[in-house]
Amino acid sequence: MNTATRTVVMASLCLALAAVAVLPTLADSAGAGKATGGKGAERIVFASDRISGRGVDNPEGDLEIFTMSSEGKKLEQLTSNAVDDFDPAYSSDGRISFVSRNVQSSNPEGDSEVYLMNADGSDHRNLTNTAGAVSDENPHFSPDGQQIAFTSFGKQPSNAEGDFEVYLMNADGSGQRNLTNNPALSEFASDFSSDGREIAFSSFGIQPSNPEGDFEIYLMNADGADHRNLTNTAGGISDFDATLSPDGESVAYVSAGVQASNPEGDDEIYAINADGTGRRNLTDTANGVQDDFPDFAPNGMKIAYTSDGVQASNPEGDAEVYVMNALDGTDQRNLSRTGSNVTDVQPDFRTAVSD
Repeated sequence: MNTATRTVVMASLCLALAAVAVLPTLADSAGAGKATGGKGAERIVFASDRISGRGVDNPEGDLEIFTMSSEGKKLEQLTSNAVDDFDPAYSSDGRISFVSRNVQSSNPEGDSEVYLMNADGSDHRNLTNTAGAVSDENPHFSPDGQQIAFTSFGKQPSNAEGDFEVYLMNADGSGQRNLTNNPALSEFASDFSSDGREIAFSSFGIQPSNPEGDFEIYLMNADGADHRNLTNTAGGISDFDATLSPDGESVAYVSAGVQASNPEGDDEIYAINADGTGRRNLTDTANGVQDDFPDFAPNGMKIAYTSDGVQASNPEGDAEVYVMNALDGTDQRNLSRTGSNVTDVQPDFRTAVSD
């Protein structure tokens, strides 16, 4: 993974608390590929900096949005421009939200903004369009596709301290509001529950429900009320980036830090029951392998995720998109299988419906 790409990717992780990375200014160039997945086709959307391959148009080697089938086939490139596009997420009707960073006509400041595009990559729209040093990332659609939860960082009227907060807006960008609004904490959007009534998020900082102040997975009502600590692990362990199963029975997330089920302390995908019981390490990969960005398949049977590090299925050790069984972590398969120094990250696993 090249240095600039890793900076962008890690800024999307909850552990990027120190600052939002400043990347080189690039010229704007709007363009899009055409997706050909049929109605109801199960697709995975992800970000990649690949520069070669059939249908790939990315001479700059920046992050662009791609889709592929759930078997790693039928690759389609959706964005093609001289800026970084990442953090993609499907809506229930196949539209895709994503984050775009660096100077372009729709974002002259070049900060991170949440965008929306059609399933075929057309009609890019800047939804958040915040001013100056405000960065908006981690978009997640509500199940009905009418709202988007996201993370916002930087001073603005609704966030005077400028810390990381979970926001909610309508899918057209209107009605932006700060849901968490905790000046002493840093909080990051993760996922909606399947009924749209709850939002999972990560919280970092000392509070009554988290006296150690480490990263923990929380749930709250979709209106921002009733924050509840779900993971509540001991100090030195970070739990973040949660995804909720379609049946509401399970939560998958990333856990990092030395613990009995993870003696190396690297990033691993864990699952826990919705009531906080039954915590288990699903990926359990070797030392030096980092597993991040989990997302449940629409039927809840699989989890897509990113794995970065040398292993039998990835001898180059670059970041690749994997899938595994959601129940027990078995049948881990490398779907993207790109060569050395290529980054494939942040998969979102949905049933995409073409226009």
